[in-house]
Amino acid sequence: MTIVAGQVASTSPTPLSTTTVAPLVLVPAAVCTLIVSNVSGATVYVGTGVSSSAPSATVLQASGFPIPSGAPPVSIPLYPGSRSVQLYVIAITGGTITGSVGYIVSTAS
Repeated sequence: MTIVAGQVASTSPTPLSTTTVAPLVLVPAAVCTLIVSNVSGATVYVGTGVSSSAPSATVLQASGFPIPSGAPPVSIPLYPGSRSVQLYVIAITGGTITGSVGYIVSTAS
């Protein structure tokens, strides 16, 4: 089993903000579980957010999934045949960013 964890915050190289789409995690092409938690102080949208070749805030908010700050962590199982995908995150208005959005990816060996 391999476990990878990380976070995106307002102090990250590509910061969590209401104007910037920040890379969250590259999900591997493997059987795994992705867990995302939000303690940023604002509701965030997580998804692929890709329009053409660049991530887009508009696409992310339209096709991503919202996670309110302080909500229970979201667990997403990925099954055999799942492909690798880069997930992005953006905060939406309605909160001050004071924390982070974290992730854990657990893969079976």
